Amino acid sequence: MSGNITPSSRIVINRDIYARVRAIAPFLSWDSDAYPVILNGRTQWVIDGYSTTDRYPYAQRAITDGGGGLSGRFNYVRNSVKAVIDAYNGTTTLYIVDHDDPIVKAYSKAFPNLFSKSDPPEDLAEHFRYPEDMFRTQTNMWGRYHLDNPDAFYTNANAWTVAPDPGTQTQTGATVTTLNPDTQVPASPTGRIAPYYVLLSLPGEEEQGFMLFRPFVPTQNANQQMTAFMVAKSDPGHYGQLETFQMPSNNLPPSPTLVASTMTSDPQVAGLQTLLGVRGGGSEVLFGNLIVVPIEQSLLYVRPVYVQTTGENNPPLLRKVIVLYQNQVQVADTLPQALQQFPDFRDLPVQSQPTQPSQPTQPTQPTQPTQPTQPSGQTPDQLLQQALDAFGAADAALKQSPPDYNTYGQKLQQAQQLIQQAQAALAGGSTATTTTTTTTTVPGGGSA
Repeated sequence: MSGNITPSSRIVINRDIYARVRAIAPFLSWDSDAYPVILNGRTQWVIDGYSTTDRYPYAQRAITDGGGGLSGRFNYVRNSVKAVIDAYNGTTTLYIVDHDDPIVKAYSKAFPNLFSKSDPPEDLAEHFRYPEDMFRTQTNMWGRYHLDNPDAFYTNANAWTVAPDPGTQTQTGATVTTLNPDTQVPASPTGRIAPYYVLLSLPGEEEQGFMLFRPFVPTQNANQQMTAFMVAKSDPGHYGQLETFQMPSNNLPPSPTLVASTMTSDPQVAGLQTLLGVRGGGSEVLFGNLIVVPIEQSLLYVRPVYVQTTGENNPPLLRKVIVLYQNQVQVADTLPQALQQFPDFRDLPVQSQPTQPSQPTQPTQPTQPTQPTQPSGQTPDQLLQQALDAFGAADAALKQSPPDYNTYGQKLQQAQQLIQQAQAALAGGSTATTTTTTTTTVPGGGSA
């Protein structure tokens, strides 16, 4: 017997937070995205609870897209409960946050000791965020119910739908995920864009706010243009406020799927896919989620690019960030560096990247760069082959046990320098072959 067992010891049987709330209140639906809150030195898990029914009179069945905790048949939903679970001892408290919900009122009378008699503490309520699954259902329904004209409602002429998700495009070796032959946009295997939390300033506002975001496209020709976006605010004092921002009908911006197609077809990104993807078949290029960010009267699109080596326990590594703004595509190692390439963001401060200390060298022997800025006698193809060799050496260093992170970083830096040299050579048209420059005299003393 262990001496650590005392009369005050307790066993936590249902250690999973979802198993606990489902055992305590099986008649409620629970949001699929729980989040931790650090309060008074303790970690508390918060899960949003929903009361649902399919018996609400004269209501349409909710449209669900298969994601989240809200599924099945229902035509009524309220986020009436917040469950707070202590991460250490499992103490679970159910707070009623919607006292006007008749369903939770009935449950509280049937189980008088189940729900807390008091409202959640103010310092805890400040951390509450608008529930993702609730917003998912609301945006699914709002695409049609934003219409206030009966004829337009029944003909579905100006209806919206949530924008299709471009998905996580992958490239292994030299093979890129194919595009839809009808629309020439990336396939959407994951359905619609899931709601995502952002910290931004809405058009017409100066202060930033924490909110959920989801874009809309027309029901007809849904892959080409973006009609609106909806946000749900989570900040204290504005919690639960829903706002829709509609684009001018005569100047609709491109939809997320069309933006993703524009990004992948850009020469910079196409070359990036080749350089990062063709690495002996041992790595995979992953495109992250496409994020739409409203900036005043414009939209900015951001998409990260990751590289993941094959094998177990190899997390994806962020390699590049793609930004599209005002029909221009820029690529850089970080988001601030990519933004600085646009005239509107050139004054944006960029934090310098920390560098690894180099090994001491003899004072009389100056260190030579990994590769000259433009080595004479080397073609872009030769530079790219050296970059591929450096990528291969980086992969080999990462696969060692334990991984050699120092060599991995050095080889990646060397490969990036070689890629930049190759790009500069291609942009300038410089090759190792001899070229002949012809000068033609034109009238007026000029030359061409």
